[in-house]
Amino acid sequence: MKAGMQPALNWASELGHMDIALMLLAARADANGRGVGRSIALQHAANGGHLAIVPHLLAAGAKINNQDKLGKHCLMSCARSVTRKIEMAKMLIDGTCKI
Repeated sequence: MKAGMQPALNWASELGHMDIALMLLAARADANGRGVGRSIALQHAANGGHLAIVPHLLAAGAKINNQDKLGKHCLMSCARSVTRKIEMAKMLIDGTCKI
């Protein structure tokens, strides 16, 4: 992947495109693939408030405590989210996110 590019799974997770995210995971997309800012798909799903994608990313091995280049992890991304903050935070904490 070229520098400055975002993995397709990150975009699908950020925008809530469940069907595309599942297709990419089935094709063995890297659940911990880092893009711009060194973030992973789980952080993008948390930021976008897309609850349904999170369990699939975790099942595919997404590292719940991954930090981006600014030191933020998925729970911090969730706190920035405009929608579904409480439900997402609960899901991430139940998924053993370190706080």
